[in-house]
Amino acid sequence: MSNKNHIQTMLKRINLFVVAFFATTLSSFAQSTLQPSGVDLDNVTWVDGDVLIRFEDNLSISFDKYNITGYAPIDAIFQDLDIKEVEQLFPYTINIPDKADGFYTYNGLYVEYPRLDNIYRINLKDSLGSNLFKVIDDLMVLTDYVQYAEPNYYSGIMGVSPANEPNDTLYSQQWANEAIQADTVQARMAADSTISDTNQVIAIIDTGVDKDHEDLTNKMWVNTAELNGSPGVDDDQNGFVDDIYGWDFINNDGNPMDDNSHGTHCAGSAAAEVNNQKGIAGVSPGAKIMGVKVMQSSGYGASADIAQGILYAANNGASVISMSIGGAAQSQVQNDALAVAYAYSFLVGAAGNNGRCIGIPSPLYRCPDGQVSVQIYPMFLVLKRALLQAVKQVFQIMIKMVPLLLLGLTF
Repeated sequence: MSNKNHIQTMLKRINLFVVAFFATTLSSFAQSTLQPSGVDLDNVTWVDGDVLIRFEDNLSISFDKYNITGYAPIDAIFQDLDIKEVEQLFPYTINIPDKADGFYTYNGLYVEYPRLDNIYRINLKDSLGSNLFKVIDDLMVLTDYVQYAEPNYYSGIMGVSPANEPNDTLYSQQWANEAIQADTVQARMAADSTISDTNQVIAIIDTGVDKDHEDLTNKMWVNTAELNGSPGVDDDQNGFVDDIYGWDFINNDGNPMDDNSHGTHCAGSAAAEVNNQKGIAGVSPGAKIMGVKVMQSSGYGASADIAQGILYAANNGASVISMSIGGAAQSQVQNDALAVAYAYSFLVGAAGNNGRCIGIPSPLYRCPDGQVSVQIYPMFLVLKRALLQAVKQVFQIMIKMVPLLLLGLTF
C-alpha cells in the first residue's frame, strides 16, 4: 500500500469527534426522578411528550391515520395516550459504500451500520412529566418489537508565520489558529498546487449560518439542482424542497439562516474568506459551508433534529461534519445517525469548555482526581489536554492530504 493510500485510510478511520458536556438546567423543560440510571439528572433536559423509538429491523412499521401500527403490543401501549404527531425521522434512503455491514473504529471496535427507516418520533398531546419514562419502560419490555426507546434529549451550543499570514483585519486575534497550527496548512497549500481543499464541503450542524455575511457570502455550498430548478419542487429528489444552501430542521424549510450567531461563528472559523482585507480568515479557505440548522435561537436543539441534520449532511455530500454542541445525555438516535454518517464524512466536535472529564471508562483511561467519566459516543476519539501533542501530529499527517479543521477544541 502506498503512503498516500495509507494516509487516506487513516483519515477515514480516525474520526475526531468529541462530545462537549455542560450544564443546561432549564426549569421550563421536564425533569424526572424516573430518569434511567447512568444519566446526569442535574443537567439533562428533554422535549416533554416526545418519545424516540427504533423498532426492530424485521418489522415493517407504518402508522395509519388513527396512529395504529397493526402490532397489538405496540398499539396497546399507545391506546390510552393521545398521539398528536408521528414522524418518521429518516424517510429517505442512504446507501452505504460497498454495501458494507459495518466498520471498525480507530480503537478496533466493530460497529454495525444501523437501519434508520424504523426510527420514529412520537409526540403525545398531553404533558406527561415523569410519566414519559413509564411509557419508555413499557416500550422497552417489548423486546421482539422495540430496539430502544428514549426521550428527545436537548443539546446546546458551547465558546501563522508572517510570510503566510492573511491580510484579514482580525486575523491577529484568532489565537485558536495558532493553537492548531493552521498556518502550516495554509503554507503547505501555498507551496504545493497539488494540495487543495476546494473540493471539501463542511456542514455546520448548529444554529444556522448567515449566508449573507461578508466573510461567508462567497463560501456557501450551493445545491445547483435546486438553484437551477423550479421553486416548490424537490428537483434533486433528496427529500427536501428548495434546499439551495442547506436545510433548517427547526422551521422545516430551505433557509437555514442563523438567529443566534453561534453557527455563523463556527462557519467563519472553518472557512471565512481569506485575503479580502476584512473580518477573519478561515482555517480551510477553499472549502464550502453547508448550513444545517438544528438549534433554536436560544441555542438548544432536540436530538431528533440533530440526528436528522447529521444524515442530511452525510447524504448531500458533506466531507466534514462539524458539531460544536453538547449535552449531558447520550442519544441512541444520534449514535445511529453518526454511525451511518461515518461512512461518508469526517466527524468533528467540540472538546468542551467546562473542564469536565469525558471518555469511555477503561483500565487504560482514568479521570484525574477521582472524577466520574462522562460517556461519549463509542466510535470517536476523545481529545484532552494531555493529548495536545498527539493531535498536532495527526494534523501534520492530515495536511499532506487535505486541510481539515478541528473546531471548538479547548486545551
